[in-house]
Amino acid sequence: MLGAITAAILRARTPHHVLIGGRRKEGREDFRHIDLSDPATLAPALAGVDFAIAQGATGQVQGAHRRL
Repeated sequence: MLGAITAAILRARTPHHVLIGGRRKEGREDFRHIDLSDPATLAPALAGVDFAIAQGATGQVQGAHRRL
């Protein structure tokens, strides 16, 4: 829920194109599938993204940014 609130605030207050991501696949145009327990989902989910905010614990993908 916190991610949805953050996305709504960024959409309302900035000129940026805001995408959301999550484990459960959604049919929304602004959605990217990302599963922190599956590092293979990181690169496709973050393709073309300049800035990402993780709202949950990300210790299991620590250092994954180096592989992207």
